[in-house]
Amino acid sequence: MKQTKEPTSLYYNISQTSINPLLQVHFQDFPGGYIESEGTKEEIQKVEKFLEESCAVIIPIDAAALMEREGKWHEKTNQPTVITNLLKKAYQNLNSPRLVILVPVKCETYMQEPNSEQKLLNQVKEKYSELLDFLRTPNSATYVSVVVTPVQTVGNLKFSRIEGEDEEEPKFYFRQTERNVAYAPKDAEQPLQYLFSFCLKLHAEQKLFPGINFINNLAGIDNPFRQAALQVARGRKRTGGFAVLQGQNWLDI
Repeated sequence: MKQTKEPTSLYYNISQTSINPLLQVHFQDFPGGYIESEGTKEEIQKVEKFLEESCAVIIPIDAAALMEREGKWHEKTNQPTVITNLLKKAYQNLNSPRLVILVPVKCETYMQEPNSEQKLLNQVKEKYSELLDFLRTPNSATYVSVVVTPVQTVGNLKFSRIEGEDEEEPKFYFRQTERNVAYAPKDAEQPLQYLFSFCLKLHAEQKLFPGINFINNLAGIDNPFRQAALQVARGRKRTGGFAVLQGQNWLDI
């Protein structure tokens, strides 16, 4: 897949058929290079602005880089220190709720082997400990929910090997579990289910936080829509590598 070259906005309207949107969610993607060493001052400022204005952030984590060779390539691939510093700056004076979703991707190897889900979760906690410690400070803990939601990106691949480990950019290889198996991602909906629960909770509290920029047109939610939202929320996973690390109160509907 081609890398993102420019910031990309995606808008999702949620409504009943033939009715004006009841909920709009704005997803903002940006090139990973913006927060790497070659990122310009203007590009970093764009990312900082995104974080300050958004009520939720999704942080993808390359699971093989996190888990293999004791996380040798985690810092370079996943940029945990850079991400931690960005969130420390964006969240230093919070006065409204936020959701941080940590999403290990390409994690089939660690979700399908016996007793390996907990190892994946433990590594996320360990390798992002500086970020999690910051989010547990009194002011942040008041407003920030943190969840871990692994996504099996393809569903039928497992980690195979790393080539070029002594080079600047080693290559990670994966193999099919069987020949000619279909594309079968698993749990790709879980980050959205947590996000949707969080949005609905913010709607319930919108009089307290009217300035939130991430959600629009929430007035007038009718009962069928609310019941559908509650059904989606009940599908959230909480075990087997999934966890709410803090802020359950901002996810309960």
